[in-house]
Amino acid sequence: MPEGQLDEAERRPPGVLLGALVMILTQLVMVAIMTMTPVHMHDHGHGTAASGLVIAIHVAAMYLPSLMSGWLVDRYGRLTVAASRPTVLAACLRFTARR
Repeated sequence: MPEGQLDEAERRPPGVLLGALVMILTQLVMVAIMTMTPVHMHDHGHGTAASGLVIAIHVAAMYLPSLMSGWLVDRYGRLTVAASRPTVLAACLRFTARR
């Protein structure tokens, strides 16, 4: 094999970089939001117990969609599911911003 070329086993499968990027960006958004949640709740008069409850519900809700994500990717494709994340986040923000 010529120097500088990768054999079949050393090549990165297609989509790995995009998948990693989507996971990294989603994690950054989640950490940014959940880091500030207790601070804002405290500023609005909620106690530590309420903040703990919100974070516990968040963690439970964070893992609940994992039960369906494999099925969604199989049915609609990885790019469609990855592209739907900002839409779902925007819908959640719109829902929580209503008064």
